[in-house]
Amino acid sequence: VDGDGHDALIAGGDDCNDNNDTIYTGAPELCDGLDNDCDDEVDEGAKTIYYGDKDGDGYGDLYDTIPACSLPEGYVTNAGDCNDHDPAINPGAAELCDGIDNNCNGPLDEGLFCRPIISVSPTGHYFGVIPVGSTVSQTITISNRGLVDLEIFSMSLMSGFSLTPERPFALIVPCEDSGCCGSTAPLIGPGESCSVEVEFTPPSTRYYWTSLNIYSDDPVNPLVSVSLSGGFYSTRF
Repeated sequence: VDGDGHDALIAGGDDCNDNNDTIYTGAPELCDGLDNDCDDEVDEGAKTIYYGDKDGDGYGDLYDTIPACSLPEGYVTNAGDCNDHDPAINPGAAELCDGIDNNCNGPLDEGLFCRPIISVSPTGHYFGVIPVGSTVSQTITISNRGLVDLEIFSMSLMSGFSLTPERPFALIVPCEDSGCCGSTAPLIGPGESCSVEVEFTPPSTRYYWTSLNIYSDDPVNPLVSVSLSGGFYSTRF
């Protein structure tokens, strides 16, 4: 009757609904609420598995599923969300240095330098030859190239590197300019920097040198030394 090429059951055929050409024995099962293949089961194997997405990030909980013919509200087709209560955590998220598996692939903080990385510029400075009693200064910039905070434990000028007990070098902390470290033990955030000033005032006709030692929690470079030196000339003839 329905033109699907299969006779009705009452006529000795295998069509369990001869008024619908999508229903007969051997027909592909459709997701339509009907027994298309006449096996007394409805929509078997035709439904799509959807995953609950409580945090709305487009990725669902692998263990919160529902089979349906169309997408139910609050569900998605993507599974694998390892924390469906935090939209910042899912298989498509970027991994962060936070001790959390942000991208749901198992490892924590993979591929990242999750440590402070100290960088100091310049690594050395020669103040040149200047008159006795005059003062010149040099800015030393301390940067954190890592992805977590850099803690400076201390910074100080070494004594004993001068040819005399005089102290011609002075570390100026805090300084007045914007971006100064403000102390000898600053906390420098990722991608940030601060600076200190070193002044050189030769008290007599000698050559001087020292180093600025900076101790931090960088596990690779816990001590960075900046070499400093300078000379003099007398204005008296």
